[in-house]
Amino acid sequence: MSVGLLGRESVVSGTITGWALAPYIFLTLQRLPRSIVEQILLVPISSEEPDLIRWDLSPDGTFHLQTAWELVRCTRPRDEVYSIIWQRHIPSRVSFFLWRLLHGFLATDDALCLRGFHMVSRCVCGREAETLGHHFLDCPRTRYICGHYQRILGMRELGFLSPRALPPIWRRRAPSRNHLWVLMPCFILWQVWKARNAYRFHSQSFLTDAVIFQVGFDLKLTGSVLGFKPPQLKGVLDSQILEGLRVLVPPRRPIRLVAWTRPSPGVATRFLR
Repeated sequence: MSVGLLGRESVVSGTITGWALAPYIFLTLQRLPRSIVEQILLVPISSEEPDLIRWDLSPDGTFHLQTAWELVRCTRPRDEVYSIIWQRHIPSRVSFFLWRLLHGFLATDDALCLRGFHMVSRCVCGREAETLGHHFLDCPRTRYICGHYQRILGMRELGFLSPRALPPIWRRRAPSRNHLWVLMPCFILWQVWKARNAYRFHSQSFLTDAVIFQVGFDLKLTGSVLGFKPPQLKGVLDSQILEGLRVLVPPRRPIRLVAWTRPSPGVATRFLR
């Protein structure tokens, strides 16, 4: 950059419109593009106030590691399914199970075979080998359990391509992400997995009616501990599901008696003018 942009007097004195420049800073400005130097010179400088270090990413101007981390980290697009599985009305153990399910970290037979274990695989339905997709989506017993709750909630039975698509599709038919319709598939997947483990390791029968009962019990337990707000139950008409749920009704404001005296006609006319 030419010296003429900053002015000959500035070169001699080392000051630019209130800027007191050290020699190395002044030389740096001479090498910067003209547009950047013009932006620097637009910053107001007060020689009466002490110099302060300000961090533009913080509202108060102070440096915080959180804002620096948000600046340098690489973020992924927000996935709706994570806002569904990580919420207050879903216990932590169920949320961790759903996270492992979505990432394929469950010890199903197909996952164990990929890790070098050789076994005779059979799903609880006895028709096909156990895979993650078959057990949670295509197994007749799992489909019967999902269809049972879809019927009593007034939803038509749908086919799903992956377990990840199950909660978001139920979410699109619910008013909010913590609606009872959204919590339902999370507890269904959890109880199906628990029943599978009891069948595999404890020689207990995989009974669809027992799984349906446990899903309803989980919902009632969650409702009795945390409670549900009326918007979370909007559209749920089945009395068996609503029975035992604690509904959080906001307290009504107390009624106040207000006395009002009609003003005289002259006063009202004067205010209108």
